[in-house]
Amino acid sequence: MLRSLVGSEMCIRDRSMTLLPLLPLLATALADMPAPEYTLDLDLPPSQRWQHIMRSQMSLHGGYNHTFGPLVEFAQHIIPAETWRKYDLELQAAALPFVGDEVTEELSGIQILARELGYEVQLSLLQWFQIFYELMMQCTGVLVRASADGAILHGRNMDIGLPLENITTTVHWTRAGETVMTSTQFLGYVGLHTGMRRSNSNLSAGAGWSAQVNERIVLAAGPVIGYQKGILLATVAGLLDGGRIVGRYLRDAMLSAPSFKDALGVLASNKLASPMYVIVGGAKGEGAVLTRGRDGLATVAQDTSVVGRAMLQDRQPSTQDAERMLGSGDWYMTQTNWDSWLNTTHASCASVIAGLAPWELKACDEYHKIVYEASCADLCQLYSDGRREKAIELLEAGGRSNATLSLIHI
Repeated sequence: MLRSLVGSEMCIRDRSMTLLPLLPLLATALADMPAPEYTLDLDLPPSQRWQHIMRSQMSLHGGYNHTFGPLVEFAQHIIPAETWRKYDLELQAAALPFVGDEVTEELSGIQILARELGYEVQLSLLQWFQIFYELMMQCTGVLVRASADGAILHGRNMDIGLPLENITTTVHWTRAGETVMTSTQFLGYVGLHTGMRRSNSNLSAGAGWSAQVNERIVLAAGPVIGYQKGILLATVAGLLDGGRIVGRYLRDAMLSAPSFKDALGVLASNKLASPMYVIVGGAKGEGAVLTRGRDGLATVAQDTSVVGRAMLQDRQPSTQDAERMLGSGDWYMTQTNWDSWLNTTHASCASVIAGLAPWELKACDEYHKIVYEASCADLCQLYSDGRREKAIELLEAGGRSNATLSLIHI
């Protein structure tokens, strides 16, 4: 169900696998309503896979102007409509290497449908929409072992500034007539950010897993241009170096890896354009959080500044930090957008900076002005904003004996 100001809830019992519920996303909604469910047939030609879903969604919500129109307008606020039109072919060519042929064919089918309905949407705009997750996601993920049978309950929310309330759906992906995976989709985005690999007749009982990806911001130097643009340039460099956009990364992993163990190997090793957190639940009661760098498991913390690391005394990740596993005695795991092994929070960081001597603060500010076009206090944005601590507080207050969907849907 969609709840006001939260979002779609999906709890699926697969007859051939352990209960693996998934609250795939909490997206802003104007009123309570069930998230529409659709079936996508992977055996169809790519250009035909999404058209019936798009038509149905527009019919449900009053047409293009109340579904995909606001999303296109959002993209045109970032890059003007005239630029999309003028440089459409050039932008297509630039996007193709990391979006890929199959995804581009799927998007061309969406573009054809829009034009049939009388709306101009550039294929390049749809292609570049596939990288929005790298740029603007704040999320929380929770894995909980159910008190009744030990099955994994996987919940998440998404804090996002896009108009998604009328394009949020549940999609069941089929191949040869069987459901391979189920995902929460923002229609027009054909990659995955949240999904569940399903068991089927070709797999043993207990196969299947769920996953979500959360943005992980790693500080990058940005003399003159600022650290935010420095981070963006690092993402561009990651793309040029063969890093994958997260939507294709998770979609391909979910289609190819049948089990939790198989999934961890793929998700830990594939190159990414941007650092990420990957929260994974397994059908046999497994759970893990992978802290990813671009080339594999993370080897550095988010705060890469010399001053910040020395002043706050937070350590770099071990392999165990970067690949946290849900232990046999554990009953939950949480992950937001901040490195979980760090004890420093935004509040404690601010307290440290407030206690600096005037000359120390001046030196810290000067260093960050030169290297990052930022202040010393900006460091604190790289430490927990309190969501992780609040999630833990609520889980502990609810208690292991009450580990049900209602506990994590708050």
